[in-house]
Amino acid sequence: MQTTPAVPSIDVPRYQAPHVTVARVTELLPTEPVDGRLAGRFQHLRLNARTGELSFYESNQHLTPHDPAWDETGVPAELRQLWHLDTVLVAETQRPRSVTEVSELLHFQVDSGHADRPYLNVVSANKLLDLARPIAQELLDGLYNVDGQLDWSAASWHASRNLTRLASRHANPQPRAVDCDLVDFADVVTIYPRVFEGDVLDLKGEALAKRCATISRFLGCLEGWHPEITQTFGRREPGSNWVDLSILGVWSWYRAVILAGDPRPVLNVRDWEPGQKRLAGHITSSASDAELRAWARDEAKHAAREGYRLEGARRAAHRRRSELRRQEWQRMAVVAREVVELREVLAPLLTERAALLAAYVAARRSDEEISVQLGVGREEVARVRAEVSATA
Repeated sequence: MQTTPAVPSIDVPRYQAPHVTVARVTELLPTEPVDGRLAGRFQHLRLNARTGELSFYESNQHLTPHDPAWDETGVPAELRQLWHLDTVLVAETQRPRSVTEVSELLHFQVDSGHADRPYLNVVSANKLLDLARPIAQELLDGLYNVDGQLDWSAASWHASRNLTRLASRHANPQPRAVDCDLVDFADVVTIYPRVFEGDVLDLKGEALAKRCATISRFLGCLEGWHPEITQTFGRREPGSNWVDLSILGVWSWYRAVILAGDPRPVLNVRDWEPGQKRLAGHITSSASDAELRAWARDEAKHAAREGYRLEGARRAAHRRRSELRRQEWQRMAVVAREVVELREVLAPLLTERAALLAAYVAARRSDEEISVQLGVGREEVARVRAEVSATA
C-alpha cells in the first residue's frame, strides 16, 4: 500500500479579467449629517470583479433621518445593506483565511472625515480612483477562476491590501515582499506534497468549500498539522517564534484537480485489507443504513490517506449486514430444533420434580429447604403449597 499519496500535477487557471475602467465622479453627497449625528466613514472604493468597473461609493446613512419605529423593528434590511456593506475588505488587518469567496462587488473603505484627511471632494475622489486603477487591475488579474467561480490568490490579496493602504490616511501601498505571509497553496503542495489530502477530492459544493476554508485557516498554524511548512513559507515576527502565514487558493487548486479527473488509482474494497478487517469487526446485523453509510465514508477517508480512491465500500457493508442476518435466520431454525429436543429429554425429569415438590410440601419441609434442594424458586414452592392446602 502507498503511504504518501501522489500529488496531482495541475495548473490552476487564472481569471481572464476585464480591463478595469474608472467611473468618473461628478458629484458627491453632502458631508454634514442630519440630526447632529457623526457622519463616520461613508466613502468607499467599489470594484466590480465581473465587469471591471471601479467607482466611488458613498453610504447615505448620515443623511437619513432616524425613524423612531426602528427602535422596535430595527432598520429595514434594504437600508442595512446600503449602509453596512457585507464586502468591505480591511485587507491590511484582516487575514485572508477568513474570506471564503470573491464577491462580485468589493468595497474598500476610504479613511476620510477627520483632521488628517477630510472627506474627499470630486477632484480628490477622481485622483484616488486613478491611483487605484492599476492596483485594481492587479487584483483581478491575480484571481483564480475555476468553473466560473473566482478564488483569491496571494497576488490578488496583496493587491487588495494595497487598495486598503491606498485608501488609508497614509496612502502607502507596499511591494509584494512586505506581504510575504501570503502564499499560494499550489506552491506549498509542490514543496511539501504530504499536505495533499486525497479525501478532499470526494467532496462537493459547500462541503468542499468548508473543508478548503479550514485548510486555508489552519494549515501550518496548528501543532501537528504540518508546522514544518513555516520553515519555508511565512513571515516570522521579530523577537517571536510566531510565523504569520496565510495560504490562499486552496479551493481553486482542489476544484481544478477534481474537474481534471480524479488522478488516484481505484481500489476495490475487496482488495483493501485494512478495510476488510474493520468490516468484520464493526458491521453487525443490527447496523442501520446510516451507520453503514458512515462506515463507508470513513473507509474512503482511510484509503484516500493512502492515495487510493475506494470503490464498493457501501455495497460491501450492506452485503456484510445481509450475510450476518442470513446466518442468524438460519441459526434460529437450529435453536428451535434443539429446544424441542431438550424439552423431550426434560419432560420426564420435570414430571418427577413436580411430584417430589408436592410430596415434600406435604411432609412439612420449609419452603427454603425445598427450594434449595430441588433448584426451584421459592415462589413456585409457595404456589404448590397453596394448591396442596386447598385440596387438603
